[in-house]
Amino acid sequence: MAHAEASAKTVESAVAVAAAELGLRPDQVEVEVIEDAVPSTFGVIGSPARVRVTARNPATTTTSTTTSLAGEEFGATARSATATITAGTAVSTARPTDETARPPRREHRDEPVDAEVVGADTELAGDFLEGLLDAMDVDGDITTWIDENGGHIDLEGQDLDVLVGPNGETLDALQELTRLGVLRQTRRRARVFLDVNGYRARRREQLAAAAKAAAEQVLQTREDHEFQPMTPSERKAIHDAVATIEGTRSESLGEEPNRRVIIRPA
Repeated sequence: MAHAEASAKTVESAVAVAAAELGLRPDQVEVEVIEDAVPSTFGVIGSPARVRVTARNPATTTTSTTTSLAGEEFGATARSATATITAGTAVSTARPTDETARPPRREHRDEPVDAEVVGADTELAGDFLEGLLDAMDVDGDITTWIDENGGHIDLEGQDLDVLVGPNGETLDALQELTRLGVLRQTRRRARVFLDVNGYRARRREQLAAAAKAAAEQVLQTREDHEFQPMTPSERKAIHDAVATIEGTRSESLGEEPNRRVIIRPA
């Protein structure tokens, strides 16, 4: 089946470029998000979003002659845009305004974990975090470990609530800063996750319980249930919980930071 990959400043721009390489519109392809965009922060160069698109089954896609010609014209424009992106210039691409018309995108890509690389990145992340805590004059015990999802750093100690912040916002920022610290040394995106005094573990349990309750309600009412905007890791917890409940499915809609999960009847 025909597919194409592309990188751009945003996921939507990358989808448009990749779809155009196939001579299709964004709503005529299935989308797999390989990597979300990482903004440049603290003087560290970020990375663009990267996607893979696959042409939808022709039997489910109606294409007129006019549309085909428009696709070819758009393809030529997008190929030119690809060259511009490669040169480092941001490209503005029109995006659909109707969220329901967009194909759902995957939040995470199932990739094998290279234990050696992840272990090295996790060790670097632990060293970076230890130095950061010393500079902040904050005491805590650091434990590192890896599993099939990547590297993990658990920080435990008294008076560490300041590192979690409201709704985990400070913890998210600290995790991102730690990843960027590794990126600056290795020039690769670290697959490392940070937790403070078990906050994320408890949050995942809460979200899983909320997702299961909402899914049961959807099964009874046959009506969609929409959650408030969440972070990518929180959305994944919802998706994972819903995946275990037969008769329901979940999608993510909207743009960051307002991206949210909707549970629907299967």
